Amino acid sequence: VGNLTLICQGAWADGAQPPEFVGVDRLAAAGLIRKIVAPLPFLQDQGGAENASAVESQWRSGALEIEVIPQGVLAERLRAGGAGLGGVFLPEPSGSSTGEAGESRTFAGVDHVFHPPLKADFALLKAAAADTMGNLTYLGAQRNWNPVMAMAASVTVVEAGQILEPGGLDPEAVITPGIFVNRLVPSL
Repeated sequence: VGNLTLICQGAWADGAQPPEFVGVDRLAAAGLIRKIVAPLPFLQDQGGAENASAVESQWRSGALEIEVIPQGVLAERLRAGGAGLGGVFLPEPSGSSTGEAGESRTFAGVDHVFHPPLKADFALLKAAAADTMGNLTYLGAQRNWNPVMAMAASVTVVEAGQILEPGGLDPEAVITPGIFVNRLVPSL
C-alpha cells in the first residue's frame, strides 16, 4: 500500500482531535500518501515546524501534494461523481482560487465555473448502526460526509457500532441505503 490519494475533511496530528480523526496523519507519517484533497488539510501550525503534523511536514518538504477545496465544492464534486455526472457548474467569479482551471460560463447573469466530478476507489466510513443488508444510520457529524462518500466510491467499507438483522433498523432512520455498501465491519 502506498502512493495514496485521500479525499477527506482534513488531517490532524495526534492530540489535536479525537482518536478517530488521526489516521490520516499516521498514514502521512508512514509516507503512504501522495496527495490529499480536503477543505482543511492540516491545522495551522501552533508551535513551530518541530511540532507540525506529519501532513504539514510532508507537504512543506514537497513529498505530499495538497488540493484545498472549499467544503461545498468538495461535497458537490463528490455528489457529481456518485451520481455519474460529468461535473458541475458552481456559481463563483472566474479566476477565483477554486475556479482558475475550470471552464467559465454565465447562467442567468451569474458567473459559474466548471468542477469535474470526484470518485474514489474506496470509502472508509463509520456508522452508528447497520443491518446485514448494508443500510446505515449515523449519529451527529457522521451524516455530513458519509452518505456522499458512499455514493462516490467504487467500494465502501463501513465500521458499524452495531450490526442488526434486516428489519432491525427503522426504515425512516436509514440515511445510506445498502446498495452503496460493500463491506461491514463491527466496531471493536
